[in-house]
Amino acid sequence: MKMQFLRLHWPALALALLVGLVMVLPALGAKLRSGISFDHPANIRIDDEYWYFARIREVLDGHPTIGNPYLWEHKSKPPSPVFLGEWILAQPIRLVGGGVVAWGVIYDFFLPAIITLLTYSCLYVITRLRWLAVLGAVFLILGWSPSDFGRAVSPQFNVVFWLSQFLLLERLVRAHEAARPLSRLAVLSAVNFGLLFYLYPYYWSFYFVLLAFLGALFWYRRERRMVGALLITLGGGLVIAAPFFLHTLRAMQLPEYAETLRRISMIDSHFPSGIAIVVPGLALLAVVGALTWKGIVPRTRHLAVLVVGVFAIMLSANQHVLTGRNFEFSSHYAPLALFWFTFLGGFLISAVWLRLGAMRFRIGCGIALVVIAMAAWNFRDTGAWFRPLPAEALAASAENLELFAWLNEHAEPDAVVFAPLSVSHLMPIYTAANVFFAVPARLSFLPDAEVLDRFLLNHYGERVSREGVLANERAIFGVQFINAAAHARQGNKLRGLLGLRQKPVDPLPDEAVERALERWRELGRTDFRSALERYRVDYLVSETARPSPAALAIRSFAAGDRVGRFSIFKLR
Repeated sequence: MKMQFLRLHWPALALALLVGLVMVLPALGAKLRSGISFDHPANIRIDDEYWYFARIREVLDGHPTIGNPYLWEHKSKPPSPVFLGEWILAQPIRLVGGGVVAWGVIYDFFLPAIITLLTYSCLYVITRLRWLAVLGAVFLILGWSPSDFGRAVSPQFNVVFWLSQFLLLERLVRAHEAARPLSRLAVLSAVNFGLLFYLYPYYWSFYFVLLAFLGALFWYRRERRMVGALLITLGGGLVIAAPFFLHTLRAMQLPEYAETLRRISMIDSHFPSGIAIVVPGLALLAVVGALTWKGIVPRTRHLAVLVVGVFAIMLSANQHVLTGRNFEFSSHYAPLALFWFTFLGGFLISAVWLRLGAMRFRIGCGIALVVIAMAAWNFRDTGAWFRPLPAEALAASAENLELFAWLNEHAEPDAVVFAPLSVSHLMPIYTAANVFFAVPARLSFLPDAEVLDRFLLNHYGERVSREGVLANERAIFGVQFINAAAHARQGNKLRGLLGLRQKPVDPLPDEAVERALERWRELGRTDFRSALERYRVDYLVSETARPSPAALAIRSFAAGDRVGRFSIFKLR
């Protein structure tokens, strides 16, 4: 049986190994070219990984709910976002040992390989064409945006459960058609659906809508067994998600709840969005309608699930039309839409495949060439992976690691370190210490005023300038104005299509800039030590050759040490 499986699906297994190898080649190249370890900061290739790795380290440091991985004062607050992915990925590290970044390299091999196999499985169960399932997996994993699957936790780990949910739904449909028992599959589906609440809001919200729509569809068709299985999935999943809703209610009591959501993603708008989802979705539905009307594609339950999924993803991307709360102008639903539309496209190709006759070979070759060309284009500069790192960067990283080693040896766990932003974002990954401020700290529940104050105190003594505020918009304001402007531009595109008058786009309001400048001037007139008293700070780190005004201000009441290019002061 195993040998038969291998003979049938060896291309998928080979592709999975290839994908895993491709994802770790940059780390292997860095080791070969520069001799650095897998735990080196150079192996953090995507900015979001600083955030995810810090959260994994936070679990290892004894804070499993991850209130705030950076700021000591906010450790006990509810997490934003929820923490299941980081908690699970931390457990092998806890058992085996090793650095978080080194384990990130290990995950870069295994998780994309698993994603590839799951993607192949999804396509195979709906097409029954191995070559098409392989090409579909190549298109989705390597042909579109392979770097996404090299990013720790999300989507690298979380998408595993989204794909698993699709496979469980497909198995439910097949078991229903074969008149087999559904209860066990329904329970597994409920558990998987419930876990999605603790992984990623865009995943569970899509499946919530899909399950509700499918339940209504099968009720209309009087297929009560399937309705019961879907009710078990939906209801059981919501029961498992009960602690998530309690966490959300707790978070909603925070005074900074609304402003934090706006700072990290939320836009107040009822205007439709997601054009890049809706237009292809409607076009695909039109193709389905034409092919089924002409009798080319059979109207099966599997097609019904896929079609309902298109409606579900378009509605999910536009739920703000009803709620008035739009998270990141629907862009996070786009990868889900790409996968789902590919699944539906694969189903349509498989349905018409036998009708193509002699054209099949040429069409198959054409699809293969396009997909392979897309994948090759994404890896056109792979030679850069094996070029030596600049000597200056290696020296700076070595000194950073020396600093982290000193803190691990001398600083008590959960100590707070005031340090340059260039090392603050790394410190919670490599040490058990907290920092006074790091730009990713704004992603947790935190008042806007405190984000601004911590950023400005980190730049204490520097010249107040409008340019300084504009250059650090993300650090000070998050993405609230960036997202609002992007949403407005997208709205103007839709207004243009509908012949409506376009609205002005304000990237960053002058009022917000002036408010930041006034607070900057106010803190500049305040004694540094007095301004710092409201926060816990145990150590101050400054670059010796370029001491910060904050370091100069604090030397009068601190004892110093020296590590590499850094001066370290322990506050009395």
